[in-house]
Amino acid sequence: MQNLSDKELYALLRAGNHAAFQAIYERHASAMVQFAFSRTGSVDDAKDCVQDVFTWLWQSGRAIQVPDSASGLEAYLKSAVRNKIINLMEKRLRQRHYSREAVLDLAADMPPDVHLSHQELNNLVQKEINAMPEKMRRIFELSRDAGLSNKQIAGKLSLSEQTVKNQLGNARQRLRGKLEHYLSIWLL
Repeated sequence: MQNLSDKELYALLRAGNHAAFQAIYERHASAMVQFAFSRTGSVDDAKDCVQDVFTWLWQSGRAIQVPDSASGLEAYLKSAVRNKIINLMEKRLRQRHYSREAVLDLAADMPPDVHLSHQELNNLVQKEINAMPEKMRRIFELSRDAGLSNKQIAGKLSLSEQTVKNQLGNARQRLRGKLEHYLSIWLL
């Protein structure tokens, strides 16, 4: 099976040949995980997205129309993985929005003397952001306020994407550590 082309393997897959599916998986899964990781920054998310795509390919392979070009199957898989990542990100944004709404609803039900106001909390967060080292603060603000991706920030500041990712992680950890006490009071 290994010496068959993607086109030939896909034709066998459409006929229900499990060995052809296995050969396609072995040929493309690693590259798809690397592609997904470059977009998500998470090995687990990357593997989950790729696994979902290959599960879907096996279950729906007969109905899928893959382009007949030399890179048809690979391009199709990459497109499917990209769509899975977009769906995952949209789901996370919805969850984050609903989580924020739930916290705000909970806070609205509390007596005013028990929790910090939203403005007070924002002021504390801004104070901690201002206390960050210059590079960390700049990266955090470009991510949070300007909505730039790690890649865009890296290009703008002439840094590696890994440095940007590390600085953002450190900034979040720093904020959590500094504000943990206030947040626990706010949410009590």
